[in-house]
Amino acid sequence: MVGAVYSKTISIASTLAAFAYETCALGATADDSKAAEEYQAPMMTSTSTSGDVASGEGRRSGGITTQVEHLDELLGAHPHALRAIFSTGRAPAAKELTGTWGGRILTLDAARTFTPLIRPWIQAVKAKGFVFRGKTFFPDGTGSNHLLGLSGARFQFEPGLSEVDGAPAMVLSYENASLRNPWPVRNLRGELRMIGDKLAIGPGLFSVNSGAPRSILFWFGLEAR
Repeated sequence: MVGAVYSKTISIASTLAAFAYETCALGATADDSKAAEEYQAPMMTSTSTSGDVASGEGRRSGGITTQVEHLDELLGAHPHALRAIFSTGRAPAAKELTGTWGGRILTLDAARTFTPLIRPWIQAVKAKGFVFRGKTFFPDGTGSNHLLGLSGARFQFEPGLSEVDGAPAMVLSYENASLRNPWPVRNLRGELRMIGDKLAIGPGLFSVNSGAPRSILFWFGLEAR
């Protein structure tokens, strides 16, 4: 029974991922600064970056100042705002992530020109729950996603450089054969940075073909339980 539900969930996720990727490819525009201005992100400040990528402890020497206290405050935020917040965060050490975190898909990157229209819908869905509920990080460097109460879509995590801005981030990889992830899950890549003591956000990137350049598919966030 559980196996059947899991298979159905993966099938639905595959369809959504493919649809969202195509939307990203067809619906993105080069100039959407006006739409970005319609969402004012909670302010964050930081200074220069320092730290060793290998240790996973790259930090902003000035620290992080944020008005965001709970993940739900970022639901429906404009992708440009989330990218700006992500750029001020710091790469967490693996030990900081160990355990279970609640999670949310914050927005689809392809919807950046329509963010003011979809934000109320995303915030309304919050009351009824989401397919993606969070992640668990294990001490051995692997983890899993929580989808509708089930555990699946396993990943490996390690310090690396972001494909978004080249700075240190915690990288979540789904492609190792030992994880037994089907397409399109195995072509996903997640990145995380801490934006507060108990908050982390990052992009979910995707490519149709393995090894091809990835595009940002969505932005997600995690909150320590």
